Amino acid sequence: MTDLAPGEPDFDPEAHVAVIGMAARFGQAADLDAFRGSRSADPADTTGGPLADPYAFDHRFFGISPRESAILDPQQRVLLECSQHALEDAAHDPAGDETVIGIYAGGATTTHAALLRRRIAGQAQIDDRQVRAATGADFLASRVAYKLGLTGPAVSVQAAGATALVAVHIAVQALLGGECDLALAGSVTVYGSEGAAPGGGCAVAVLKPLRAALEAGDRIYAVVRGTAVGTVGAGESAAAGRARVARDA
Repeated sequence: MTDLAPGEPDFDPEAHVAVIGMAARFGQAADLDAFRGSRSADPADTTGGPLADPYAFDHRFFGISPRESAILDPQQRVLLECSQHALEDAAHDPAGDETVIGIYAGGATTTHAALLRRRIAGQAQIDDRQVRAATGADFLASRVAYKLGLTGPAVSVQAAGATALVAVHIAVQALLGGECDLALAGSVTVYGSEGAAPGGGCAVAVLKPLRAALEAGDRIYAVVRGTAVGTVGAGESAAAGRARVARDA
């Protein structure tokens, strides 16, 4: 991504995508402003960051019943809230017009489903189909699309630590291909203070074709001028960095 620079020779509004909205939660930071204010150069401050209040959720705002909310995976709750906040940041209301909005997002595999099944064992009013829909990573994008009234593609993405980046790539290609007018792209992870990358968080960006964003007078945070997805093949760790892919983008 880069700052808007219409004077550059290769600047082509038809081939680029604008970031017009953002929302995020990282560790104890409830939003982007809090996150920017909490960053520290002290390594001791970066050793863990479980998400603050992942179970706090205004189910009434999203039209979700108390019973359904009680079994909903925190990842689905947090992604839904961040998606709503990102659209608000982009000054866009899905119910306000016929804009075709897609969502491309993913999350981690958690123990929530197993814990939930143990807790509700023998309760006839909750079946396994409801548990799968409330806890499965496959339902992250479709849950957001359903509750926010989005009518574009709803694609759940799984690419380990690259999930959010791959989601952005797919969203950019969808926008440039005319599959949707606006796209949400992001990912969510709700963990405790352990793991290879301790902590949890969620980030969602609202993307729009640059030409359309300029014509609408949208606030533009950044411009996506290229994306690429690939792997390094055999010979390196499966989690190795992909410098070549970054150059290709």
